[in-house]
Amino acid sequence: MMDCKATIAKGLEVVDRTGEARAETYLLYLQWATHDATGEAHAALRLARRLSWLARRKAGVDEVRVSDRIVGTALLASGRLNEARSQITEALSRYPESAQPERKVIASFNPRVLLQGVWGTVLWLQGFPDQAKARVLQCQQEAAAADDILTQIKVLSESVCRIFLVTGDLIGADQAVMTLLNTATRYGFSQFLRIANCWRGVLLIKQNDFIAGTALLRQQLDVSEGLGFTTCFPEFLGMLAEGLTALSRRSEALDVVDQAISRAEGGGELLFVAELYRIKGEILLRASSTRTDAVEHWFSSALEVAGQQGALSWELRAAVSLARLWLSIGRRADARVVLAAVFDRFTEGYNTEDLRTARALLDLLH
Repeated sequence: MMDCKATIAKGLEVVDRTGEARAETYLLYLQWATHDATGEAHAALRLARRLSWLARRKAGVDEVRVSDRIVGTALLASGRLNEARSQITEALSRYPESAQPERKVIASFNPRVLLQGVWGTVLWLQGFPDQAKARVLQCQQEAAAADDILTQIKVLSESVCRIFLVTGDLIGADQAVMTLLNTATRYGFSQFLRIANCWRGVLLIKQNDFIAGTALLRQQLDVSEGLGFTTCFPEFLGMLAEGLTALSRRSEALDVVDQAISRAEGGGELLFVAELYRIKGEILLRASSTRTDAVEHWFSSALEVAGQQGALSWELRAAVSLARLWLSIGRRADARVVLAAVFDRFTEGYNTEDLRTARALLDLLH
């Protein structure tokens, strides 16, 4: 991956001298993609904005649409949800209403469909799980109807599998993961096959097959890291830590979640950092030697960061963890207040796993 970045940088030096705008746009896209693939969110956002500036001044409308998509993706990865949503809605408004074939430039993906998929993730994070599921499912169906294999596999790997898993729809998640696995296998897309197997490992963990799930997830992460592809590593490492915790391998789980936090904070891939803080608190809670105030620190930090990001769904998970902790030490009233303050801001998704869990705890606290 380092050789690839160096080659692209040399190419940019050449086109900068020649003034070939479309060539520069293409190389900037490749440079963004290499940083995105290695979880360098700060650098990826900087490059995405540079590409957006160039496309608007020197390239064409198709390049602008690609740049809109990657700026939205980079803002999301950086945990800047409000900016991401504004960017995405503004970008989508510029597409014509009439249905027409869409050109694919720079990369062989449909930028509008992928942008809709990114929006689906933003919607879930901001507390609209039903809209999120509908949005990403529509993206998959649209790509499938157009027989657009690359866009379909991309939206499955980036959006559909994630949204079905985080909403607790394991039947839908299983269908999405198997579609991704089968498609990646059929067409020989090795990178997407690794991502598919990561999601398969996560699914097995969610299905309580912790031994198989953690083994598969760790194996795929090790292979990906060896090849230099570490995008979404904080997310997958957090899920691996949860699986290890369920197996009572707490020391190992703590090492994994610390690695995830370090990667997220170091590279700026902050989308999952609030959830990682919460997971660390849950691991520490299961260690008999951990003081309550240390656990409370991580849950409170998760709640604070999620609030700053506008990530209502992460806030809910953090509030549930904190409320359970406070209930266990006799702070029932405080537990009820902190959880109700978050739960009451939801307007949909009451049949999803997280909201059912929160509702059951609130009933217990009343």
